[in-house]
Amino acid sequence: KAIKEVKNLDNGVRVLFATNCDDTAKQLVKAAKAGQIFDCKGQCPTKAKGVVREAKVTKDGVVVTATSKDAEMVKHLQKSAKEMMGA
Repeated sequence: KAIKEVKNLDNGVRVLFATNCDDTAKQLVKAAKAGQIFDCKGQCPTKAKGVVREAKVTKDGVVVTATSKDAEMVKHLQKSAKEMMGA
């Protein structure tokens, strides 16, 4: 089972995907490296123009950060992440 945690940042959002299951952690890392960590329907806001996305692998999973200099995009990223993660 994956743990999902959403944290709003001043300029975007940080999402933690973690698990204590090695197989699930490997799947999370593979999805993050492929840019498929979010289950976006249609256009994914993390792939929008001007959004900087970073995925860092941790020992338990992946931390994805999406940021923007555009205040409206920041609000959109935060809202979308919360909705997608069920937070």
